[in-house]
This record gives sequence, structure tokens and C-alpha cells, in this order.
Amino acid sequence: PKRSPRCFSDEKLAKCPKMDPCFRRDDRVGGSALELLENARSTKNNTLFLSFLRKQESMEKVPKSGSNGFLEVPFRGNDKVRSGNDKRNLTVMTYNIAHGQGIKRNPWDARTQDYTTRKLRQLADVLVGANADVVLLQEVDVHSARTGYTDQARFLAEQAGYPYYACSVLWDKNYIPFPYWPPSRHLGRMLAANCVLSRYPIVAHARRVFAKPRSNPFWYNLAYIDRGAQRVRIRIGDRRIAVVNAHLEAFDQQARREQACDLAHFVQSIDDPWVLGGDFNAPPPEAEQKKDFHDEPADYTSDQTLELLRAGLGAACEAFGELDGTRSDLPTLTYPADRPNRRLDHVFASSHFVMTQTRVLREAGDASDHLPVLTRLRFSGSPPAETPQKSPEPMPGDDTALSF
Repeated sequence: PKRSPRCFSDEKLAKCPKMDPCFRRDDRVGGSALELLENARSTKNNTLFLSFLRKQESMEKVPKSGSNGFLEVPFRGNDKVRSGNDKRNLTVMTYNIAHGQGIKRNPWDARTQDYTTRKLRQLADVLVGANADVVLLQEVDVHSARTGYTDQARFLAEQAGYPYYACSVLWDKNYIPFPYWPPSRHLGRMLAANCVLSRYPIVAHARRVFAKPRSNPFWYNLAYIDRGAQRVRIRIGDRRIAVVNAHLEAFDQQARREQACDLAHFVQSIDDPWVLGGDFNAPPPEAEQKKDFHDEPADYTSDQTLELLRAGLGAACEAFGELDGTRSDLPTLTYPADRPNRRLDHVFASSHFVMTQTRVLREAGDASDHLPVLTRLRFSGSPPAETPQKSPEPMPGDDTALSF
């Protein structure tokens, strides 16, 4: 069906509290990858831009985060890189990969290394089939005990053929004593991040870490995962665009509302054309089902996350914006992957873009507990390409591609 994406008028951020600027600009870019990383180690603020460039100096050592939360990720590039020749269109995918652990009924369910490796290969196959220009990944383990210390960002970039990628750390703990009993099930060493994979050069990188839930005991927040937004600047020919990869609080609605306001402010500080995507852990306000889910006792009846974010983003377009987010006859649901009943994963874009197609990749199956969302955009003012890039074909009998 032909649909027009939801575009919002310039509304004031009336429902969001006033806040300080989310980040200050720092345009110190250039130099070799090693020089940039050396600057990262000596920089205290968390807005230093990093560039992870193909075939630059390789750093063969265990990935670790610096004081600014960026990750030192070695990458040499490979021969499977697919060139992005169509600079009038941009295909973006957002995907929560659940640390390569597939669908879990409990977060403490143990997975063997062989199981995790099979899931990572399944995830890589999803990325190859989607053929997106830019991929936004949430819940990526880069050096964690629970996943055998596999650098999942590098694995997926290499297997799927992405020459550029960048990660921002959101969970860096020497030891996580959870679940509390038995100790043999403790998560242990944890280094996890949000990551962006790109077929175009990443020339800048910034991070925003959101406040943790105030309802949690202080000792619990000491080991609790950070939520945040990762921003990269990507060069596409003569254009520069910003891509923001977000992951919001899952269990505390008040914290998630505050994070939505913070995220809106963070995005509105961007001058370049921007695309925002990620796991927002909240359905749209027009969703018909907001509680009584079969998989968990979540209740979104009073949730305002998407309402606040829409107001804060102003004149932005939203994938599936005019579609009800939970009707079973519409292919917009993303969670849980095996029996989806709500849409927690969303994509927005600035007015510099026109959204031409969006679909949920149901064929991803149980590779993760979320289903990915694939969105195709065209730069405003650009004529449609004569031979547009081919979108992944829907599953037989599954009309998942929605053209706007």
C-alpha cells in the first residue's frame, strides 16, 4: 500500500525539562588511526571524533575503551566490500542483535560458544541479505566473558563486508555478579557497545550517555548497563550525513522518558542531514496493544517515550509513522522475534530525506530476539535513480515492503 511517512511540525519541546547542551562540538579530525586513538586516550570529554578507516594501521590487541568510552577496534578491510555507487539513495538498517545470544526467556540463560558462533553467522547472513549501506547495531559484545570474548563488531563487519565501523561502549565492567546464584552463572567481564557498520567512510564519532534510573539502588546502578546514543558522521561523495544509533532504558518508564528528551536535544544539535534509529524499548502511542503481552508483563499504557521524542525532533519523518504499530495484519512489529506483538525499534530522518520504503525483515527469524527494520531514503531534491538499488525480496506470501 502507498503510504506517506509521518512528518511532524516544528513543535516546542514543551513536555521535556530544560537541560544543558548534550554535547559540545569538537571538529578535531584527521591524522592516522593511531594518532586519533592516542588523542582519545588523552581526552577527558566524551565528544572526541574518531575515524576507523579501512586499511589503516592495525592494532592487534584486546579491544578496550578509553576514558571517553570509544572503542579501539582493529580492522584492515577485506575483499568482500560492496561499493556504494548510488549516492542519491541511502539504505539504513537498525538491529538489536542481543549479543549474539538469540532469543532468551531469561537474561541469565547460558549459551555455549558454539551456539553463539552459529548465531553470529546467522546474523551475518541477515546483514548480507539486507544489503544496507549503514547498519545500526545495539547490544554488541566486543570482549565479554559470556560470549567467549568474541569481538562481534569485527566479526560481523568482516563477514558482511563493511569496510568502516565504529563502536561506543555502554557497558564496561570488570565483573558482573549476576545472576546472583549460582556464581558459576555470573556474567563476569563485560564490554558491550552500540556499533555502526558502514560501506561509506566514517569521519567523525561522538557519544552521549544517558542518566541511569533513579529508582535503582545506587549499588545496583554501579553494575547496571548504560543507555546512550552514538553519533557518527559519514561521508557519501560530497555529502556529509549524521547517523545516530540509540538504545533507551528497557525497564523504567520515567528514566526512558527523560532519555527520550535528552536524545531529542542531542539530535537537534546536529547541523548535517541526520538519520536516527535504534531500540527505543517503547511502542508508538497509537499502538492498540500496550499491555498483557504473552512474553513479559510490560505495561506501556502511560508511556510517553515516542510522543516526547516526536515532539522534540520537530519536522522529522518516521518510518511506519502513519501505520498502527501493533495490528497483527500489518508487518511492522519487531519484538519478540518469534511471536512479535509490538514495535520497539524505530527509524526517523530529518527533512533532508524522503523515505521511500520501509520493511521489517521477518526472514531474520530467531537470529536475535528483535527483528531488524530496513529503511530506504532518498535525498530531498534528488531525482529517483534510473536503476534503483534492489531491495531484499519479501518472504513468499509476506507483503513486508511498504512504499511511501
